[in-house]
Amino acid sequence: MPVTGNATLEDISLMEKALTSLTSLLAQTEELQRRIADLQRQSRSGAIAHVKTMMVEHKLSIADIESKDARERASAQRIALKTVVTAGARLPKPTFQQIDIDIR
Repeated sequence: MPVTGNATLEDISLMEKALTSLTSLLAQTEELQRRIADLQRQSRSGAIAHVKTMMVEHKLSIADIESKDARERASAQRIALKTVVTAGARLPKPTFQQIDIDIR
């Protein structure tokens, strides 16, 4: 509700309540964002600990993980390039049929 020169005490009271609610909601939003960030950090920490445990259990090193990823990426790139280059050669040639139309 816009404030005019004739604002009543009731109008001012309603605006003060709305501002208080807005301030409260903004504070709640900040608190929720902080809690989300904390939970994300905890989740990442747990995931990292799990990965480290699995690496020890299976006697893997970072080099094992990185080298396989690098090989897979290179292989995927070669396959993608080969697919793009040869895609035109594998497309079926269009065929056209003659259709006789009798217009009477």
